[in-house]
Amino acid sequence: MTNTIGMPVSDALGQKRLTWFFIILLGITAYLSIKGLADHALWDDEAFIGFAAKNFLKNHSVTGWNIISNGKNFQSYRDEKILSGELKLYGPPGDILITALSFKLFGPSTWSARFPFVIFGLLAFIIFFLVLRLHFPADTHIIAYSLLLLAFSYSYLLNIRQCRYYAVGLFLTLLAYYYYKKFVTRGKLLYGILCTGALIAFFYVNYLFCAAFLISLMTVHLLLYRGNLGKKHWAFIGAAGLVFACATLPFAFHYKIWVPSWKSAAPFSLLSKPILFIRYLRDLDMIGYLPGILILPLTLVFIFSCKRKIAVHPLTLEISCIILSFVAALSLLSPQGVKGNGLYEGLADVRYAFVLVPFCAILIALFLSFLHKGYGVVITAIPLVLLICTNLLSINITDRRFRWLFPAYFYEVHHPYTSAYDAMVSYVRKNISQDEIVFVMPEYAGTVLLFYLGDQFKLGSQLWKGPMDNFKVVKGPVPPLFIEDYYPDWVISLGMNPSREEQLRFLSRGPYQYVFKDRLDVYWQDMTRPELPLHSFMEPKPGNPGEVIYILKRQEKPK
Repeated sequence: MTNTIGMPVSDALGQKRLTWFFIILLGITAYLSIKGLADHALWDDEAFIGFAAKNFLKNHSVTGWNIISNGKNFQSYRDEKILSGELKLYGPPGDILITALSFKLFGPSTWSARFPFVIFGLLAFIIFFLVLRLHFPADTHIIAYSLLLLAFSYSYLLNIRQCRYYAVGLFLTLLAYYYYKKFVTRGKLLYGILCTGALIAFFYVNYLFCAAFLISLMTVHLLLYRGNLGKKHWAFIGAAGLVFACATLPFAFHYKIWVPSWKSAAPFSLLSKPILFIRYLRDLDMIGYLPGILILPLTLVFIFSCKRKIAVHPLTLEISCIILSFVAALSLLSPQGVKGNGLYEGLADVRYAFVLVPFCAILIALFLSFLHKGYGVVITAIPLVLLICTNLLSINITDRRFRWLFPAYFYEVHHPYTSAYDAMVSYVRKNISQDEIVFVMPEYAGTVLLFYLGDQFKLGSQLWKGPMDNFKVVKGPVPPLFIEDYYPDWVISLGMNPSREEQLRFLSRGPYQYVFKDRLDVYWQDMTRPELPLHSFMEPKPGNPGEVIYILKRQEKPK
């Protein structure tokens, strides 16, 4: 029996159930991503975006989106390359402009800083469903498993809640990929135009994400789809490349985006790139994107099947190619340095691999579908539950701790705790008088105070004379530019260690000393970042007196 459009009734019912399944998952994902959205203060990178967005609204200037001074304060990282002489940030404006729009609509707050990125994350989930329908029109099992793996991925849920480029990058990655696949399979130039537009927007959200994904897309096209298109389409690809270049290269050359924006960035070294590539693959296992205990057997089965000429799903090769070429491009382009050369050393900057989450979900879903067809849903449910809930299927070379994943996330959003930044902001709001100068260690933590309380106090600069001679033009009344030129009223030290003590000795070089005022008994490091090694799903406890927050007040030295 068929319906009016020629589709078997059983297939039509299956597609209808799948659509309802997706809608229910989307609703659950929306709840999980919005629940407790403002429970914790913005962490330092988020606060930097929020501070810049607030300043954009104050300046009302198209070219002033990246001015990070509010007339009283500016964020003064020790590395001079991050700022120009006019206190401008070098970087893509995408996440700042999105945050500014949200502030315009809802007012500046923790919730309004994060909310638009949740929306982009949910839009990415919708595009992911469209990609799956395009790839697997008749295989509801693969679609269902892929959706489950993404919807309940702790990494997906954490990253789309951040006031950063992560969710927008994920959305644009999937959007560009969706239109690329429609372009190469259906040949309509409109899809190519839409893909090009998505990639241009991607560039202005994050250069590195965009470049790595563009390289992976080109690799897939040359290896798998170069014979699909005629001369007209290749001419269009050339024209699209020219449009992309015209839309991005002027900005790239003006800001010299290939130059690392911080002084301490490692010099480029080709010899370090293979090590970084291996570490990225190792850490994709550690963070649960591609758990090795599952992937290694899958790889062997794939090789065995190819040798025996046993049919494997054609998308297996394409998705694997996207993941490997993206990691290779990321390793080549990343400014991250490599310390040591052992497999057990260092940590790859896994936040840059976030856009691989849906592709990893598809690859694992292909394996689960194989199990489903051979052994049934009960057997398949075992690895599925382990993948979503724990890290037991990861080899965990560098971090052998057992971690609950989705259950821990669920617990966290329903049981908020006081983070280091929560405690610091609360203390300053209650105890610091108007226009007092506050010196914060480490310096990046001061950005959090700037976002919440930038009109109440002055953040003490941590720039040193000499390297900062390029600061010739500074507009507006700001605190002293250089650390040698002032004595702060307060010092906030998140943790205490030899480097913090050395900074305190420098601040005490003149007629003043800094005496103990208060101690905040929370763990000094903010553990709300989305990367698994840097995230705690419940309140971290200080292990020793050096792992709390110290408040010190200036007073004159006894004569």
